Amino acid sequence: MKSVSGPLLLIVLMSSLLPVTSSAVTLFAGSGGSSFFSIDPANGNLSIVDGNVGAGGTSISGITALAFDPNSGVLYGGSGGRQFFSLNPNTGDVSLIDGDVSAGSATIGGITALAFDPNSGRLYGGSGSREFFFINPANGDLTIVDSNVSAGGPPISGIGALAFDPNSGTLYGGSGGRQFFTINPNNGNLSLIDADVSAGGPSINGIGSLAFDPNSGTLYGGSGGGGFFSLNPANGNLSIIDGNVSAGGTSVSGISALSFVAGDADSDGVNDLIDNCPTANSQQLDVDNDGTGDACDTTPFGGAAFPSAALTLTDPIFLGMDAIADGSGSAVFDSSAEAPNLLTYMWSIDGGAAFAGGDTQIFSGLSVGDHVVQLTVTDSYGFSASTTAQVSVVFASEPQSLLLWLAGAGGIFVTRARGRRRRRIGKVEPSAGVLRPGGGSAS
Repeated sequence: MKSVSGPLLLIVLMSSLLPVTSSAVTLFAGSGGSSFFSIDPANGNLSIVDGNVGAGGTSISGITALAFDPNSGVLYGGSGGRQFFSLNPNTGDVSLIDGDVSAGSATIGGITALAFDPNSGRLYGGSGSREFFFINPANGDLTIVDSNVSAGGPPISGIGALAFDPNSGTLYGGSGGRQFFTINPNNGNLSLIDADVSAGGPSINGIGSLAFDPNSGTLYGGSGGGGFFSLNPANGNLSIIDGNVSAGGTSVSGISALSFVAGDADSDGVNDLIDNCPTANSQQLDVDNDGTGDACDTTPFGGAAFPSAALTLTDPIFLGMDAIADGSGSAVFDSSAEAPNLLTYMWSIDGGAAFAGGDTQIFSGLSVGDHVVQLTVTDSYGFSASTTAQVSVVFASEPQSLLLWLAGAGGIFVTRARGRRRRRIGKVEPSAGVLRPGGGSAS
Protein backbone atom coordinates (compact mmCIF):
# COMPACT_ATOMS: atom_id res chain seq x y z
CA MET A 1 0.00 0.00 0.00
CA LYS A 2 1.41 3.40 -0.96
CA SER A 3 0.41 6.95 -0.14
CA VAL A 4 1.67 10.48 -0.90
CA SER A 5 1.33 13.48 1.36
CA GLY A 6 2.93 16.87 1.95
CA PRO A 7 2.37 20.60 1.71
CA LEU A 8 0.52 20.36 -1.62
CA LEU A 9 -2.87 21.03 -0.06
CA LEU A 10 -1.47 24.04 1.78
CA ILE A 11 0.03 25.37 -1.43
CA VAL A 12 -3.26 24.92 -3.27
CA LEU A 13 -5.18 26.75 -0.56
CA MET A 14 -2.63 29.57 -0.36
CA SER A 15 -2.59 29.96 -4.13
CA SER A 16 -6.37 30.13 -4.32
CA LEU A 17 -6.30 32.97 -1.83
CA LEU A 18 -3.56 34.94 -3.59
CA PRO A 19 -5.07 37.85 -5.56
CA VAL A 20 -4.44 37.88 -9.27
CA THR A 21 -2.97 41.35 -9.48
CA SER A 22 -0.88 43.33 -11.91
CA SER A 23 2.65 44.28 -11.06
CA ALA A 24 2.84 47.36 -8.84
CA VAL A 25 4.45 50.06 -10.97
CA THR A 26 4.89 53.83 -10.67
CA LEU A 27 5.38 56.23 -13.56
CA PHE A 28 8.37 58.48 -12.92
CA ALA A 29 9.35 61.48 -14.99
CA GLY A 30 12.16 63.96 -15.38
CA SER A 31 12.52 67.42 -16.85
CA GLY A 32 15.24 69.31 -18.61
CA GLY A 33 15.42 71.49 -15.49
CA SER A 34 16.51 68.45 -13.41
CA SER A 35 13.17 67.99 -11.64
CA PHE A 36 12.33 64.38 -10.77
CA PHE A 37 8.70 63.47 -10.09
CA SER A 38 5.96 60.88 -10.42
CA ILE A 39 2.85 61.15 -12.57
CA ASP A 40 -0.56 59.55 -12.11
CA PRO A 41 -1.28 58.01 -15.54
CA ALA A 42 -5.03 58.39 -14.98
CA ASN A 43 -5.06 62.16 -14.71
CA GLY A 44 -1.55 63.57 -15.02
CA ASN A 45 -1.32 64.66 -11.39
CA LEU A 46 2.33 65.00 -10.42
CA SER A 47 4.22 64.56 -7.16
CA ILE A 48 7.69 66.01 -6.82
CA VAL A 49 10.37 63.62 -5.54
CA ASP A 50 13.27 66.06 -5.95
CA GLY A 51 12.95 69.53 -7.41
CA ASN A 52 16.59 69.52 -8.47
CA VAL A 53 18.39 66.19 -8.45
CA GLY A 54 21.77 67.92 -8.85
CA ALA A 55 21.42 70.21 -5.86
CA GLY A 56 23.84 69.31 -3.07
CA GLY A 57 25.25 66.40 -5.04
CA THR A 58 26.30 65.38 -8.52
CA SER A 59 25.48 68.12 -11.00
CA ILE A 60 23.73 67.07 -14.22
CA SER A 61 22.40 69.12 -17.11
CA GLY A 62 18.80 67.98 -16.83
CA ILE A 63 17.01 64.64 -17.02
CA THR A 64 16.31 64.02 -20.67
CA ALA A 65 16.02 60.21 -20.57
CA LEU A 66 14.97 57.51 -18.09
CA ALA A 67 14.91 53.70 -18.36
CA PHE A 68 14.19 51.07 -15.72
CA ASP A 69 16.06 47.74 -15.87
CA PRO A 70 13.60 45.08 -14.64
CA ASN A 71 16.39 42.56 -14.14
CA SER A 72 18.58 44.64 -11.85
CA GLY A 73 15.84 46.93 -10.51
CA VAL A 74 17.96 50.01 -11.31
CA LEU A 75 16.57 53.23 -12.82
CA TYR A 76 19.02 54.80 -15.26
CA GLY A 77 19.04 58.31 -16.66
CA GLY A 78 20.73 60.45 -19.23
CA SER A 79 21.18 64.15 -19.88
CA GLY A 80 21.51 66.45 -22.85
CA GLY A 81 25.09 66.97 -21.68
CA ARG A 82 25.86 63.27 -22.32
CA GLN A 83 25.98 62.34 -18.62
CA PHE A 84 24.87 58.82 -17.76
CA PHE A 85 23.72 58.03 -14.23
CA SER A 86 21.40 56.05 -11.97
CA LEU A 87 18.60 57.50 -9.87
CA ASN A 88 17.09 56.41 -6.58
CA PRO A 89 13.31 56.52 -7.28
CA ASN A 90 12.52 57.14 -3.62
CA THR A 91 14.79 60.13 -3.12
CA GLY A 92 16.01 61.31 -6.51
CA ASP A 93 19.63 60.85 -5.45
CA VAL A 94 21.92 60.66 -8.47
CA SER A 95 24.94 58.36 -8.88
CA LEU A 96 27.10 59.32 -11.83
CA ILE A 97 28.28 56.39 -13.97
CA ASP A 98 29.91 58.35 -16.83
CA GLY A 99 30.34 62.12 -16.94
CA ASP A 100 30.53 62.09 -20.75
CA VAL A 101 29.65 58.94 -22.67
CA SER A 102 31.25 60.44 -25.80
CA ALA A 103 34.67 60.83 -24.19
CA GLY A 104 37.06 58.48 -25.97
CA SER A 105 34.40 57.21 -28.37
CA ALA A 106 31.98 58.35 -31.04
CA THR A 107 30.44 61.74 -30.35
CA ILE A 108 26.71 62.04 -29.81
CA GLY A 109 24.57 65.11 -29.31
CA GLY A 110 23.35 64.21 -25.84
CA ILE A 111 21.27 61.38 -24.39
CA THR A 112 17.67 62.32 -25.10
CA ALA A 113 16.13 58.83 -25.02
CA LEU A 114 16.79 55.48 -23.30
CA ALA A 115 14.96 52.13 -23.41
CA PHE A 116 15.76 48.58 -22.30
CA ASP A 117 15.10 45.82 -24.83
CA PRO A 118 12.90 43.26 -23.00
CA ASN A 119 14.35 40.43 -25.09
CA SER A 120 18.09 41.08 -25.10
CA GLY A 121 18.29 43.29 -21.99
CA ARG A 122 20.37 45.78 -23.98
CA LEU A 123 20.02 49.48 -23.16
CA TYR A 124 19.40 51.53 -26.31
CA GLY A 125 19.61 55.30 -26.59
CA GLY A 126 18.99 58.13 -28.96
CA SER A 127 20.08 61.73 -29.34
CA GLY A 128 18.60 64.97 -30.55
CA SER A 129 21.00 64.83 -33.48
CA ARG A 130 19.54 61.49 -34.67
CA GLU A 131 22.30 59.14 -33.45
CA PHE A 132 21.06 55.70 -32.36
CA PHE A 133 23.27 53.63 -30.02
CA PHE A 134 23.41 51.28 -27.07
CA ILE A 135 25.10 51.82 -23.71
CA ASN A 136 26.78 49.48 -21.25
CA PRO A 137 24.91 50.20 -17.98
CA ALA A 138 27.95 49.24 -15.91
CA ASN A 139 30.30 51.91 -17.25
CA GLY A 140 28.52 54.01 -19.87
CA ASP A 141 30.55 52.66 -22.79
CA LEU A 142 28.83 53.66 -26.00
CA THR A 143 28.35 51.71 -29.25
CA ILE A 144 26.90 53.47 -32.29
CA VAL A 145 24.28 51.50 -34.24
CA ASP A 146 23.40 54.29 -36.72
CA SER A 147 24.99 57.72 -36.72
CA ASN A 148 21.97 59.21 -38.50
CA VAL A 149 18.71 57.26 -38.56
CA SER A 150 17.31 59.68 -41.15
CA ALA A 151 20.06 59.06 -43.69
CA GLY A 152 18.46 57.26 -46.61
CA GLY A 153 15.10 57.20 -44.83
CA PRO A 154 12.32 59.44 -43.52
CA PRO A 155 13.64 62.71 -42.06
CA ILE A 156 13.05 63.26 -38.36
CA SER A 157 14.11 66.08 -36.07
CA GLY A 158 16.07 63.94 -33.66
CA ILE A 159 15.24 61.03 -31.32
CA GLY A 160 13.53 62.60 -28.36
CA ALA A 161 11.92 59.45 -26.97
CA LEU A 162 12.22 55.63 -27.12
CA ALA A 163 10.05 52.86 -25.70
CA PHE A 164 9.93 49.10 -26.26
CA ASP A 165 6.52 47.46 -26.37
CA PRO A 166 6.87 44.76 -23.65
CA ASN A 167 4.52 42.44 -25.55
CA SER A 168 5.68 42.71 -29.16
CA GLY A 169 9.25 43.86 -28.54
CA THR A 170 8.80 46.67 -31.10
CA LEU A 171 10.86 49.80 -30.47
CA TYR A 172 8.88 53.03 -30.87
CA GLY A 173 10.30 56.53 -31.02
CA GLY A 174 9.23 60.12 -31.05
CA SER A 175 10.80 63.45 -31.92
CA GLY A 176 10.56 67.06 -30.86
CA GLY A 177 8.97 67.67 -34.25
CA ARG A 178 6.04 65.42 -33.29
CA GLN A 179 7.06 62.56 -35.59
CA PHE A 180 6.15 59.07 -34.38
CA PHE A 181 8.03 56.05 -35.73
CA THR A 182 9.57 52.63 -35.13
CA ILE A 183 13.28 51.80 -35.17
CA ASN A 184 14.94 48.47 -35.95
CA PRO A 185 17.32 47.92 -32.99
CA ASN A 186 19.72 45.92 -35.14
CA ASN A 187 20.48 48.59 -37.72
CA GLY A 188 18.60 51.78 -36.83
CA ASN A 189 16.30 51.60 -39.85
CA LEU A 190 13.36 53.90 -39.31
CA SER A 191 9.69 53.44 -40.31
CA LEU A 192 7.44 56.48 -39.99
CA ILE A 193 3.98 55.89 -38.45
CA ASP A 194 2.78 59.49 -38.22
CA ALA A 195 4.67 62.53 -39.54
CA ASP A 196 2.82 64.81 -37.12
CA VAL A 197 0.78 63.32 -34.29
CA SER A 198 -0.88 66.70 -33.74
CA ALA A 199 -2.16 67.01 -37.32
CA GLY A 200 -5.96 66.98 -37.23
CA GLY A 201 -6.02 66.52 -33.48
CA PRO A 202 -4.80 67.95 -30.16
CA SER A 203 -1.61 69.97 -30.35
CA ILE A 204 1.48 69.06 -28.33
CA ASN A 205 4.90 70.62 -28.15
CA GLY A 206 6.80 67.60 -29.50
CA ILE A 207 7.25 64.06 -28.19
CA GLY A 208 9.87 64.41 -25.48
CA SER A 209 9.27 61.08 -23.75
CA LEU A 210 7.51 57.71 -24.15
CA ALA A 211 6.80 54.80 -21.80
CA PHE A 212 4.69 51.64 -22.06
CA ASP A 213 2.65 50.60 -19.02
CA PRO A 214 3.82 46.99 -18.48
CA ASN A 215 0.40 46.04 -17.12
CA SER A 216 -2.09 47.66 -19.49
CA GLY A 217 0.17 48.01 -22.52
CA THR A 218 -0.85 51.68 -22.88
CA LEU A 219 1.77 53.93 -24.45
CA TYR A 220 2.12 57.24 -22.59
CA GLY A 221 4.04 60.30 -23.70
CA GLY A 222 5.14 63.68 -22.49
CA SER A 223 6.17 66.90 -24.18
CA GLY A 224 8.61 69.67 -23.45
CA GLY A 225 5.66 71.97 -22.87
CA GLY A 226 4.32 69.85 -20.01
CA GLY A 227 1.64 67.99 -21.96
CA PHE A 228 0.84 64.43 -20.89
CA PHE A 229 -0.95 62.09 -23.31
CA SER A 230 -1.40 58.57 -24.63
CA LEU A 231 -0.62 57.38 -28.14
CA ASN A 232 -2.07 54.61 -30.26
CA PRO A 233 1.02 52.67 -31.41
CA ALA A 234 -0.72 51.53 -34.58
CA ASN A 235 -1.42 54.98 -36.03
CA GLY A 236 -0.09 57.66 -33.71
CA ASN A 237 -3.53 58.93 -32.70
CA LEU A 238 -3.16 61.19 -29.70
CA SER A 239 -5.32 61.50 -26.57
CA ILE A 240 -4.54 64.34 -24.17
CA ILE A 241 -4.68 63.38 -20.48
CA ASP A 242 -3.40 66.69 -19.11
CA GLY A 243 -2.48 69.61 -21.34
CA ASN A 244 -0.09 70.96 -18.72
CA VAL A 245 0.83 68.87 -15.70
CA SER A 246 2.10 72.00 -13.96
CA ALA A 247 -1.21 73.86 -14.20
CA GLY A 248 -2.67 74.37 -10.74
CA GLY A 249 0.20 72.59 -9.04
CA THR A 250 3.94 72.28 -8.81
CA SER A 251 5.74 73.70 -11.83
CA VAL A 252 8.13 71.57 -13.89
CA SER A 253 9.93 72.54 -17.08
CA GLY A 254 8.33 69.93 -19.31
CA ILE A 255 8.28 66.14 -19.39
CA SER A 256 11.51 65.16 -21.10
CA ALA A 257 11.74 61.63 -19.67
CA LEU A 258 9.29 58.90 -18.60
CA SER A 259 9.75 55.41 -17.18
CA PHE A 260 7.60 52.96 -15.28
CA VAL A 261 9.41 51.60 -12.22
CA ALA A 262 8.36 48.37 -10.54
CA GLY A 263 7.93 48.08 -6.80
CA ASP A 264 8.53 45.08 -4.55
CA ALA A 265 5.15 44.34 -2.99
CA ASP A 266 6.28 41.22 -1.10
CA SER A 267 9.61 42.77 0.01
CA ASP A 268 11.69 39.82 -1.14
CA GLY A 269 14.24 41.91 -3.02
CA VAL A 270 12.83 41.03 -6.47
CA ASN A 271 10.88 43.73 -8.32
CA ASP A 272 7.30 42.95 -9.24
CA LEU A 273 7.90 42.99 -13.00
CA ILE A 274 10.02 39.85 -12.83
CA ASP A 275 8.93 38.32 -9.49
CA ASN A 276 7.55 34.84 -10.21
CA CYS A 277 5.27 34.79 -7.17
CA PRO A 278 3.50 37.47 -5.08
CA THR A 279 4.56 35.59 -1.94
CA ALA A 280 8.07 36.39 -0.65
CA ASN A 281 10.55 34.07 -2.38
CA SER A 282 13.91 35.74 -2.75
CA GLN A 283 15.50 32.66 -4.37
CA GLN A 284 12.80 32.60 -7.09
CA LEU A 285 12.85 28.79 -7.15
CA ASP A 286 10.84 27.35 -10.03
CA VAL A 287 11.64 23.65 -10.20
CA ASP A 288 9.41 22.84 -13.16
CA ASN A 289 10.36 26.05 -15.03
CA ASP A 290 6.75 26.98 -15.76
CA GLY A 291 7.20 30.64 -14.81
CA THR A 292 5.31 30.33 -11.52
CA GLY A 293 7.52 30.23 -8.44
CA ASP A 294 7.41 27.16 -6.22
CA ALA A 295 6.13 29.31 -3.34
CA CYS A 296 2.75 29.62 -5.04
CA ASP A 297 2.76 26.86 -7.66
CA THR A 298 -0.02 24.31 -7.19
CA THR A 299 2.08 21.78 -9.14
CA PRO A 300 5.69 22.72 -8.32
CA PHE A 301 6.99 19.53 -9.93
CA GLY A 302 4.89 19.75 -13.04
CA GLY A 303 2.19 17.59 -11.46
CA ALA A 304 3.96 14.27 -11.83
CA ALA A 305 7.14 14.11 -9.80
CA PHE A 306 6.42 13.53 -6.13
CA PRO A 307 8.77 11.18 -4.28
CA SER A 308 7.96 7.48 -4.50
CA ALA A 309 8.57 4.89 -1.80
CA ALA A 310 9.71 1.39 -2.78
CA LEU A 311 10.29 -1.47 -0.32
CA THR A 312 11.41 -5.06 -0.82
CA LEU A 313 11.71 -7.85 1.77
CA THR A 314 12.80 -11.46 1.49
CA ASP A 315 9.72 -13.44 2.44
CA PRO A 316 9.44 -15.80 4.19
CA ILE A 317 12.48 -16.08 6.47
CA PHE A 318 13.34 -18.72 9.05
CA LEU A 319 13.24 -18.12 12.75
CA GLY A 320 16.49 -16.56 13.93
CA MET A 321 17.25 -14.89 10.62
CA ASP A 322 17.39 -11.10 10.15
CA ALA A 323 14.75 -9.41 8.03
CA ILE A 324 16.49 -7.08 5.60
CA ALA A 325 14.27 -4.28 4.33
CA ASP A 326 15.55 -2.55 1.17
CA GLY A 327 14.16 0.93 0.39
CA SER A 328 16.89 1.95 -2.06
CA GLY A 329 14.42 1.86 -4.94
CA SER A 330 12.65 4.93 -3.57
CA ALA A 331 12.89 7.87 -5.97
CA VAL A 332 12.98 11.65 -5.67
CA PHE A 333 12.39 14.43 -8.19
CA ASP A 334 15.78 15.60 -9.44
CA SER A 335 16.10 19.36 -8.90
CA SER A 336 19.84 19.47 -8.48
CA ALA A 337 20.08 22.26 -11.05
CA GLU A 338 18.48 24.66 -8.59
CA ALA A 339 18.78 23.00 -5.20
CA PRO A 340 19.62 19.50 -3.96
CA ASN A 341 16.53 17.41 -3.28
CA LEU A 342 17.34 14.57 -0.87
CA LEU A 343 15.31 11.81 0.77
CA THR A 344 15.10 10.98 4.46
CA TYR A 345 13.90 7.54 5.59
CA MET A 346 11.63 6.66 8.54
CA TRP A 347 11.02 3.03 9.46
CA SER A 348 8.58 1.19 11.70
CA ILE A 349 7.42 -2.40 12.22
CA ASP A 350 4.10 -3.78 13.37
CA GLY A 351 2.73 -0.29 14.08
CA GLY A 352 5.53 0.59 16.48
CA ALA A 353 7.25 3.96 16.87
CA ALA A 354 8.94 5.27 13.73
CA PHE A 355 12.69 5.81 13.71
CA ALA A 356 15.17 7.33 11.27
CA GLY A 357 17.49 5.16 9.23
CA GLY A 358 19.13 4.77 5.89
CA ASP A 359 17.72 3.32 2.70
CA THR A 360 18.25 -0.21 4.09
CA GLN A 361 17.17 -1.42 7.51
CA ILE A 362 17.77 -4.70 9.39
CA PHE A 363 15.14 -6.08 11.76
CA SER A 364 16.43 -8.77 14.15
CA GLY A 365 14.84 -11.12 16.67
CA LEU A 366 11.49 -11.40 14.99
CA SER A 367 9.10 -14.00 16.36
CA VAL A 368 7.33 -16.62 14.31
CA GLY A 369 4.42 -15.15 12.38
CA ASP A 370 3.65 -12.26 10.05
CA HIS A 371 5.23 -8.82 10.49
CA VAL A 372 4.50 -5.57 8.62
CA VAL A 373 7.32 -3.12 7.87
CA GLN A 374 6.48 0.48 6.92
CA LEU A 375 8.78 2.92 5.11
CA THR A 376 8.11 6.66 4.78
CA VAL A 377 10.38 8.81 2.62
CA THR A 378 10.35 12.63 2.70
CA ASP A 379 12.10 14.95 0.24
CA SER A 380 13.68 18.36 0.76
CA TYR A 381 10.44 20.11 -0.17
CA GLY A 382 8.45 18.33 2.54
CA PHE A 383 6.60 15.93 0.26
CA SER A 384 6.43 12.36 1.49
CA ALA A 385 5.39 8.90 0.33
CA SER A 386 4.84 5.68 2.27
CA THR A 387 4.65 1.99 1.52
CA THR A 388 4.45 -1.29 3.48
CA ALA A 389 5.61 -4.86 2.99
CA GLN A 390 5.04 -8.08 4.93
CA VAL A 391 7.51 -10.71 6.05
CA SER A 392 6.63 -14.10 7.51
CA VAL A 393 8.92 -15.82 10.02
CA VAL A 394 8.76 -19.64 9.95
CA PHE A 395 10.64 -22.50 11.54
CA ALA A 396 13.64 -23.97 9.74
CA SER A 397 12.95 -27.19 7.87
CA GLU A 398 15.11 -30.25 7.36
CA PRO A 399 16.54 -30.85 3.91
CA GLN A 400 14.07 -32.29 1.46
CA SER A 401 11.30 -31.84 3.98
CA LEU A 402 8.23 -29.66 3.88
CA LEU A 403 6.84 -28.13 7.04
CA LEU A 404 3.08 -27.90 7.15
CA TRP A 405 1.12 -25.78 9.62
CA LEU A 406 -2.05 -27.69 10.40
CA ALA A 407 -4.81 -26.70 12.76
CA GLY A 408 -6.18 -29.64 14.66
CA ALA A 409 -7.82 -30.50 17.88
CA GLY A 410 -5.90 -28.85 20.70
CA GLY A 411 -4.04 -26.20 18.71
CA ILE A 412 -1.78 -25.54 15.74
CA PHE A 413 0.70 -28.28 14.98
CA VAL A 414 3.74 -28.36 12.75
CA THR A 415 3.91 -31.45 10.63
CA ARG A 416 6.87 -32.60 8.56
CA ALA A 417 5.96 -34.09 5.23
CA ARG A 418 8.41 -36.27 3.30
CA GLY A 419 7.05 -38.10 0.36
CA ARG A 420 3.79 -39.70 1.45
CA ARG A 421 4.72 -39.70 5.11
CA ARG A 422 3.78 -36.99 7.57
CA ARG A 423 4.87 -36.72 11.18
CA ARG A 424 3.82 -34.18 13.77
CA ILE A 425 6.98 -32.64 15.23
CA GLY A 426 5.69 -29.96 17.54
CA LYS A 427 3.01 -27.65 18.72
CA VAL A 428 3.04 -23.88 18.19
CA GLU A 429 2.51 -21.60 21.14
CA PRO A 430 1.90 -18.20 19.48
CA SER A 431 2.08 -16.23 22.72
CA ALA A 432 5.63 -17.41 23.28
CA GLY A 433 6.53 -17.52 19.59
CA VAL A 434 8.10 -20.98 20.05
CA LEU A 435 7.60 -24.54 18.95
CA ARG A 436 7.23 -27.12 21.68
CA PRO A 437 8.67 -30.38 20.51
CA GLY A 438 6.45 -33.32 20.74
CA GLY A 439 4.48 -35.41 18.74
CA GLY A 440 2.29 -37.25 18.05
CA SER A 441 1.62 -39.88 15.56
CA ALA A 442 3.03 -40.43 12.18
CA SER A 443 1.05 -41.45 9.17
